Amino acid sequence: AGEASQQQGVLIASPLLNEYMRSYAVLRQVSLRLAERGISSLRFDFNGLGNSLGDLSQVSIDEWANNLSDAMDELQRRSGCETVTVIGVRFSSHLVSALSQVRDIENLVLWDPVIDGGMWHEELLGVQSRHFDKLDLRPDHNNQEYYGHVVSESFAEDLQARSFDAIRAKRIAAVTTEDEQLPDALAKVCSEHLTVPFQCEWRAVISEVIYSRHLVQAFSEAVK
Repeated sequence: AGEASQQQGVLIASPLLNEYMRSYAVLRQVSLRLAERGISSLRFDFNGLGNSLGDLSQVSIDEWANNLSDAMDELQRRSGCETVTVIGVRFSSHLVSALSQVRDIENLVLWDPVIDGGMWHEELLGVQSRHFDKLDLRPDHNNQEYYGHVVSESFAEDLQARSFDAIRAKRIAAVTTEDEQLPDALAKVCSEHLTVPFQCEWRAVISEVIYSRHLVQAFSEAVK
């Protein structure tokens, strides 16, 4: 993030687990595009993921929610921005919606949002099952595992109980790829919906890097 005071800053909440690395290149390009426009942005890693400290097996979803709030504070401290736009990707959109209930957010931009934890839990298990079947391996049933990411049983139980409550922002935009549908609950509150001619195949592909100039352009248009 830049240090100069400015009107708008953008906080990027990356997707989680194996979806993090798949989207890394696109979100990096989004940050670079924003910098070219003189807009400071902050990308960060949730506890237990990427370069952040912490053991994923000890992390809770509430802890990730706190990470997001702390990152918003840091963006405002570094940039001096007056308003904040938050980009949420996949299940981080759920965390962003919770943040919007307690923090003043100007704009929300949600990429292929997953707001139902139980649905995401089933998707992750499906991806893992196909992977292990392909390699003739079996997961360790002593742990809850989402494709190599070991989490606690309490984490998995909390994830399955998570559902969409409400979302608040002056403007809410959704960016969906052509193989995804915007949840009805979000469709009712989004003021803008951009569909990108690209398929991310979140439920079918494990590690292939996502990159599409159409996605980068869509985010540039969505961040006003």
